[in-house]
Amino acid sequence: MRLISKLFVFASSLFIILYGVLSGFFKVEGTFIASYVAGRNLLQGLNPVLLYQFPFFQKLIGVSGLTEKIISFVGATPSSIAADAFLAFPPVMMARILLTAANIVAFVMLVHATAKVVGTSNKTTYLVFLSTSFALASNFQAGEPFIILTLLFVLAFYAFSLGRIAACGVFIGLAFPFNMIFVLPALLFLLAAKWRVFTYFLMTAILLLAVTYLVVGNSTFVFYYQRIVTAYLNGRVLDPFSDTFQTAWSFLRRMFLFNETLNPNPLLKSAPAFLMASSFFKASVVVPGAYFFYKGVSMAKPREALVAATFPVLLLLPVFTPAELVMLAPAIVAIVQSATEEGRTRIAGIFLVLYALACIPFYLFEGKFGGVWSIFLNYECFILLFAIYFLYLVFQSRVVPRHLRYFRMILTGVIVCAVATTLYLGDRFVQRPVNPALVPALSASALEVTSFSPGLYSGRLTYITVDSSTETFRPAGIDPEQLPSENFFSYNSGEIGDNYAMETARNGRAVVYFKARSARAIYPGYEPRISADEDYGAYIRQGKIFVLDLDPRYIARLDSISVLPYKIIACSFNADKNNEIDFIIDSLNESYALAAYNLFNRNTSIYPIPFRPSRFCIVGDTVYATQIVADSTAFWQIIENESPRPLFAIHGNIYDVTCLNGAIYLSSDYERGIENPTVYRYLRNRVLPAR
Repeated sequence: MRLISKLFVFASSLFIILYGVLSGFFKVEGTFIASYVAGRNLLQGLNPVLLYQFPFFQKLIGVSGLTEKIISFVGATPSSIAADAFLAFPPVMMARILLTAANIVAFVMLVHATAKVVGTSNKTTYLVFLSTSFALASNFQAGEPFIILTLLFVLAFYAFSLGRIAACGVFIGLAFPFNMIFVLPALLFLLAAKWRVFTYFLMTAILLLAVTYLVVGNSTFVFYYQRIVTAYLNGRVLDPFSDTFQTAWSFLRRMFLFNETLNPNPLLKSAPAFLMASSFFKASVVVPGAYFFYKGVSMAKPREALVAATFPVLLLLPVFTPAELVMLAPAIVAIVQSATEEGRTRIAGIFLVLYALACIPFYLFEGKFGGVWSIFLNYECFILLFAIYFLYLVFQSRVVPRHLRYFRMILTGVIVCAVATTLYLGDRFVQRPVNPALVPALSASALEVTSFSPGLYSGRLTYITVDSSTETFRPAGIDPEQLPSENFFSYNSGEIGDNYAMETARNGRAVVYFKARSARAIYPGYEPRISADEDYGAYIRQGKIFVLDLDPRYIARLDSISVLPYKIIACSFNADKNNEIDFIIDSLNESYALAAYNLFNRNTSIYPIPFRPSRFCIVGDTVYATQIVADSTAFWQIIENESPRPLFAIHGNIYDVTCLNGAIYLSSDYERGIENPTVYRYLRNRVLPAR
């Protein structure tokens, strides 16, 4: 057995070095790309809110030339974006090398800090950490932040063991702005009556958030906490039924919630069962964790407190991947050390084996499993993590006095039931009904991949999808042989210019963009570029390319320029008038109006509208516009000289609004998560009141 253990540690170490560390020095890939692109664009003056808009951010990544794959970023906090700006100061390869070097230094410090808190040797701690294989390698390879966050977490308990209460609170406060789940250890200290720890945590977190506010601005904070946090906490960043994120919420959705496309065969179709199971899961993690944390703190055993705080942090994460299992390593070291000191070497070995297995995501390599057991096999990482937690509870039962054990079991059961009932009553909107005014515009097979940016070519609906197997963009709904000679088509623009020409004949990635502060077209074969607020968009109409540039605020038809003295917020071609471009303009002090501009006689007509639309399209004299309201988006109908009419409201974002052959199409993350927008068709004969 010892030989097998040594061989496994050697193989795991070799894998970490080859796949993780060396890739971290010599390859630009993974989460690092998203962080660098976000930071670089923030330094160039891009509005950070746009980084949270999936189609636009994927366009930024495509233009960067660093990858053709889809990369997640929506879960990043505003503080993470501010940190990305510092990461993006040096050139990309230098930033990559510096980040990997920082992770190596953090790893060494983490091992030694863990050994100090647990009271074991550095050799033992290194052996446990090196058994993490894929989890640790992924942190180096992809540039994940979990090594550094885990270091801050462990340093907090190391400081507590030394009696440095202020430093303990500061370390947790440094981690919180980058991952909100770190509020849990601070609350556990508060429940244990360690007021000074919580006070210093609060002061540090507020200071960091204030610095973030100065960097990213008020609008980013408002957008993040209104539009992103609720979806993040509910596990709706990606497809809520996806096993990409190994969370209890995704697992229980697959167990109990029916969805025609995403989960047609749940084991038991019951929304109340899902709500109750979710509530009991939360309570079963929080209540025992709080109890054992209190015992560890009150008895001056930081090792016990460290373990008790780790499981709630990991098990309650709304987004969890195998890379985050590195955060469990210090707790495993602590449990193994406690078991070894008590002579329970067998249970120590069981913990090590389960942890090593959990760090190897077999479900990623074997593909999707079939059969009735598929849900358990596809959530292998989560199942093993929960098994480790359950074994920990069994192991910890040894410290509960026998004469109080049954009483405490009953008390815990009462608390669990009370918390579960409270959570159940407070979360009834887990399955949001699809608004009858909206119907999916794509077939069930097309709904299996992300889709957005509806357009029209030769009378056919066109859109861009994401190939789920390769995670790359691809065009759909259009024949490559039927493309125009320029090899691209365009879409309606958004708030600052997410209208762009998309090359479809080769790889589905954008090839044509427009240089900031100029009105010249960049044709296929030229270097792709994208701007911040100055360059607005491009359109193809009747074989000609039109460019709108916000900086001098003019429209250009090739070399013909006409100046408009307004701040242009959004624009679109009129679906019924070939020669007309319509703008939403800010004429004075956030007073908004619709301006219709004729491309040939250059006449402009203007009439006011009551709010600032985030997206719009126009059919004849009727404007269909969206308005962001808290965590929802309202859809309005505006007719000149008539009162605006609210048609409906949906939870989430609307990325595009397009009129195609008399029908209204929109791209929204309404049903499938922020990073899974899809195309809907609005049925104008089924108008519902806004809610």
